[in-house]
Amino acid sequence: MKTIKTTEIHTGKGFTQPLNKDEKWVTTILDTVLSDYAYNAESISGQIQLLKTNKYVDVIGEFRLTFSPLCARCGEELDEHLNLSFQTHLAPLKDLATPATDEEEQELTKNDLESCFYENEEIVLDPILTDEIAMALPYNFYCKKDCKTATPASSNITVDDNTDPRWEALKDLKIPKQ
Repeated sequence: MKTIKTTEIHTGKGFTQPLNKDEKWVTTILDTVLSDYAYNAESISGQIQLLKTNKYVDVIGEFRLTFSPLCARCGEELDEHLNLSFQTHLAPLKDLATPATDEEEQELTKNDLESCFYENEEIVLDPILTDEIAMALPYNFYCKKDCKTATPASSNITVDDNTDPRWEALKDLKIPKQ
């Protein structure tokens, strides 16, 4: 787990965290998010930059990776490139955690609803990078629009239509055309 203290983020300069194969927390995330795919560890590159303004922190990142999913239709291995840019705005959680008195209501602003939060002056980068990678991946990968569905490797495979005998009574039932 990669945690950055807000005190490490220098005013004006920010803080830059490299993303590469030498960062064990990055490869742990990839092993989880891309568990069904092979990936090229040498192709991992990018960085996350943290910029602090007062108590708010902007997380700006870019991430690149080459991996090998299988085509959902034909099963052929593909060569995919993930080029990801992201930005997140973090606010301290304690600001929203202060309870309002009975007489006053605590109103959330648009900025409160569009922010993510950090707690105890620590920013945990793992969930941010995990979410961004997972959201950038499509549900299925296809090698091309007209690829053929994989066919059985053995010619001995047959389809046996053993209809449930309870449905036999409906076999001869037909709806008349009108």
